[in-house]
Amino acid sequence: MNFKQVEAFRAVMMTRSMTTAAGLLRVGAVGSITQCVLPDAIRLFRQQVSDIPVVVNTGGSDVVAKWMATGFCDIGFCSIQTDIPGLHYERINTAYGVGIVAKSHRLASKKVLKPSDFAEENFISLPSGSFKRAALDRHFPDDSRVISIETPYAMTICTMVEKGLGVSIVNPVVSRAFQMPGLREIPFSEQVPFHSYAVTSDHFPVSALATRMAQCVREAFQ
Repeated sequence: MNFKQVEAFRAVMMTRSMTTAAGLLRVGAVGSITQCVLPDAIRLFRQQVSDIPVVVNTGGSDVVAKWMATGFCDIGFCSIQTDIPGLHYERINTAYGVGIVAKSHRLASKKVLKPSDFAEENFISLPSGSFKRAALDRHFPDDSRVISIETPYAMTICTMVEKGLGVSIVNPVVSRAFQMPGLREIPFSEQVPFHSYAVTSDHFPVSALATRMAQCVREAFQ
């Protein structure tokens, strides 16, 4: 470490000591967990710990990893593992992708959707080049979908599908959290896993509050 890195590390440790002494829990999480899981998890947490402030920071999996590596957050929750050294990932949930269509769509009456059912359909997709996009696209080797819209947020995809802008395949944790009345969720014939992880760091001790929040998130996924 050079001098600036040492000073930055000391500043982080001082901040962590101050927030720990004050009884503050800092959580970093990806958007899907922040929107769909953390509200229930914090409700469970509040039943056990009623007087500790909780600060929720939202970012991508890579950002959450950096927060944990630098000590900016006490506990992290993400959907993709990174190669940052010193981080530990514990898988706390796996859900498999489901097809979503508007209730008025021609596919809404199907019991199961196959890749061929999406042929020539306007498909609202995760961004090109993303890990999850690649995991989904491999089930469409002879792809005849019309990729009409790309967005990184499953919640946005669900809203657009409900408004009739296209069809998609998403993490059911998201599609079920908001129970959109105009949305129809249909099982997808292929397995597209969506993993969720709790993230801790070797460089910073895991507090009892962080451990408790991790357990509450696990329970909220059930």
